[in-house]
Amino acid sequence: MILMKGKIQFVFKWIWVTSLGWFAAQFLGLLLTKTFYPSAKIEAIDTAPLFWLVFGLSQWFVLRDQIHSTHLWILATAIGFYIGALLLKVLTLSDIIVKGLWAHILGSAILGLAQYIVLRRRIKHAGWCLLTTTISWVLAQQIIGVQNLGIQPFGILIFTVITGFAMAWLLQYHLQDTA
Repeated sequence: MILMKGKIQFVFKWIWVTSLGWFAAQFLGLLLTKTFYPSAKIEAIDTAPLFWLVFGLSQWFVLRDQIHSTHLWILATAIGFYIGALLLKVLTLSDIIVKGLWAHILGSAILGLAQYIVLRRRIKHAGWCLLTTTISWVLAQQIIGVQNLGIQPFGILIFTVITGFAMAWLLQYHLQDTA
């Protein structure tokens, strides 16, 4: 259980490290894509596996101090969101009614579900992870989708703040570690 001072430190560390992870993942994905495929039209789906591995690693870096044996978090984050991103791409390109906001809700819920699977035996109310990940991702995407580079970082900040506070709250219900 994290005490109040520890919660605040956790939240600030979560916001700082996962925001840096987000930007590092974006930069690394674009750099590698442009290096190996200089004439390719880059879309988010093209760099998604690398992005989510790096982003999941940044979240794990903060979580590992609180919960042991969470190394699967990295893989769950990468796989969960890649599946969500693929689904989002398919739904966006198809004639299926689920588009825009609903597609983001569905895609982010898949990420939340993957992360919930990792946390469910370690945190009593881990199901809240699914809800907070979905809400924070959808809000973040609405801001990131604005074609203004000065505003887009606020979307990342919203995602990291909401998930940081949610994770700090969830860690109060930490169960005995299991492998």
